[in-house]
Amino acid sequence: MTFRLPVHPLPPPYRLRRIRKLDRFPAYRAAVAAQEAISKLAPHWKQDPLTAQRAHEACAMMRRALVAGFHSPIGSAVRHAEHRNAWHAARRLDALVSRTVQRAARYTPSDPVPRLAQRAIDRADVLIAALPGVELM
Repeated sequence: MTFRLPVHPLPPPYRLRRIRKLDRFPAYRAAVAAQEAISKLAPHWKQDPLTAQRAHEACAMMRRALVAGFHSPIGSAVRHAEHRNAWHAARRLDALVSRTVQRAARYTPSDPVPRLAQRAIDRADVLIAALPGVELM
């Protein structure tokens, strides 16, 4: 008698991949993409580490507020307040990165990294602004 392992329809890397509960929210996925884009901007912030620190803090605050908002009950005041906080953090991040993009366009116009980072942050900003509780003024 030989022992045979069960056959799975998917190969092991796909079968073992863990899906996070927050990945079903497009705003959270956009915030993760913005975090990755911010980390690629590190060479542009070598001379200004304070801006890099502020950008990473704003990105972390944005993701923390989104997580807290998505874990709150639907329609609650806490959820709306956390989504509003995430949107404010996204706006702060947008302001920090836009200055870097303008500076990079002046000195290295062929570098696509700052523009791609700006696009990722704009996408996160739009998706967070569409969440309930974020009233744009």
